[in-house]
Amino acid sequence: MKQLSTARKFKMITNKDIFKASKELEKTMKDDESNDTTENVEFVQYGLYLAFYNPDLTKAKQEFSDFMKTGEFDTGEETIKSLMDKFKATFG
Repeated sequence: MKQLSTARKFKMITNKDIFKASKELEKTMKDDESNDTTENVEFVQYGLYLAFYNPDLTKAKQEFSDFMKTGEFDTGEETIKSLMDKFKATFG
């Protein structure tokens, strides 16, 4: 059965490439004076969560849009680390 990759789903949901978002996250985490770390962590965390667990891309895009407006999201027990580890595992 054909299906979209997690990276493609992430891009369709967030309108940003996962690899670019990950690089931005790494950069802000290394910068002691960065004021965007929380936003970048949440962006990647919720985007990956939706890419993995919400099969309805239209609904996922709407949920992500709502998150961008309110800053509120729920990933259950999934942390940024667990989601990134799961994403890295998709590459072998």
